[in-house]
Amino acid sequence: MDKYRFLWGAIFILVGILCLFFGRKLIKPVIFIITFMFISFLSMYFMYGVFLKDNDKTWVFWLVLSICMLFSGLLGLLMAKMDRFGVSLIGGVSGLFFALMILEMV
Repeated sequence: MDKYRFLWGAIFILVGILCLFFGRKLIKPVIFIITFMFISFLSMYFMYGVFLKDNDKTWVFWLVLSICMLFSGLLGLLMAKMDRFGVSLIGGVSGLFFALMILEMV
C-alpha cells in the first residue's frame, strides 16, 4: 500500500473534486462512489483486523481487496437505487469524518 501511495492519493483527490463540483447534479454516481469507498475501507479493515493479522503475502492483499471491492460495488449499486438511504449514508459518513477531524485537532 505504501508503494502506491501517490497513485491512491491522486485517485482520491480526483474523486473528491468530482464529488465537490458535481455532487448535486450527479447524486446517484456520488452515492455509489461514497458507499463504495466507505464499505471497501470498512470491510478491508475488518478482514485484516480479524482474519488476516499475520499474513503478509501480496496475493492475499489483492484477493481481499478485489473481494471487498466486489462486495462494496454491490452495496453501492443498492444504495444508488435507494436514494434516501444513500443520502443518509453520505450524511452519516461525512459527520463521522468531521467528528474524527475535530477530535484529532483537540
